[in-house]
Amino acid sequence: MATDIHGFFECRMRSDPLDRWRGVLELRDVFTGRSEPAFGCLFGVRERLGFRPVAGGRGLPLDASPQTRAAQNEGLAGHTWIGWQELAGIDWDEPSERPDSRVRHYRRRGDGTLELVGTYLWDTAFADRMDVAVSAGGAADWAERREWTDGSTVYRADRARRRDAVDAATWEPVWKIMEVLADVHGPGNVRLVVWFG
Repeated sequence: MATDIHGFFECRMRSDPLDRWRGVLELRDVFTGRSEPAFGCLFGVRERLGFRPVAGGRGLPLDASPQTRAAQNEGLAGHTWIGWQELAGIDWDEPSERPDSRVRHYRRRGDGTLELVGTYLWDTAFADRMDVAVSAGGAADWAERREWTDGSTVYRADRARRRDAVDAATWEPVWKIMEVLADVHGPGNVRLVVWFG
């Protein structure tokens, strides 16, 4: 079942003497896709790549804006938030803590280099063909950077990097909005509050 993300960009405006968080824009107005690898890497929701989530399980902020609170519906879960300062400090080259639960498929070119074809969840038919152990739960049992070759196709189990999980082009509008708000109101006064359904 697919997971959808919902949320609000929140900001404490410099012009507000009460220093309250205000919902300034709904996430759905700039992000309309599904990005489960990113949801796991950033927020710990449906995490399968072996990352320690950057901002997982924090809950709805106690001082959430009225706009954010009004957007809550039944059946939504995984409330959490991430501030701009924290987001700006992410090491996008940080590897996952364990090898990816997916296998990467490469095509060997004529010059010997590898071209990524795709990344897929583990497949028992592949495991049978390549003689790879699969646990009762269906997870593959492999050593890091294990490699199998089938003709010109190379299969690898690698650790992912955060940039592999969070597609820059897909998330760029989200980061830009947060960056602009941070430039105007200060880096500690901008956050993204999210939930999933």
